Amino acid sequence: MFPFVELKVAFDGIAVMVNPDNPLECISKDDLYAIAGPESEGNTWEDAQALASSLGSTTTGWPSGTIDVIAPGTESGTYGSFIEIVLEKKAEARAEEGAVSLLVDENGDDVFIRTDYAGQPDDNVIIEGIASSSNGFGWVGFAFATAAGDAVKVLEVLNPDTENV
Repeated sequence: MFPFVELKVAFDGIAVMVNPDNPLECISKDDLYAIAGPESEGNTWEDAQALASSLGSTTTGWPSGTIDVIAPGTESGTYGSFIEIVLEKKAEARAEEGAVSLLVDENGDDVFIRTDYAGQPDDNVIIEGIASSSNGFGWVGFAFATAAGDAVKVLEVLNPDTENV
């Protein structure tokens, strides 16, 4: 039997996007947690900014109004990667602090995303939804976001590192 050898042939990234009219240009992982994490009980940008600020975020230029989260469904690898890279560790730490009680899904796994989250299985529909909603927010694979051109705005993530790139 031959030993397996791992060969990296490509890298992909997750693009976090908003509607082009959204004033945000750069956000932090705390901001992402405040928008999409399990403590994201409010449905407005103001609610998310308040939570992000309490987590230490100094991001300015937040929009106002409701947040329309339009992102991949649980069947997507992009969904799983976003949860693992952006939400899971922060949610676990906040649960240990007593700041949040994590829900458990039907498989007995902790739920690390906002309770009103309804994923979308089609990346093109996600992009169209963000493009058509002035308060749209979501994420897809980098290649899909790049192909969308100016229909959506891809945000910079503050302090990217090897874990979140």
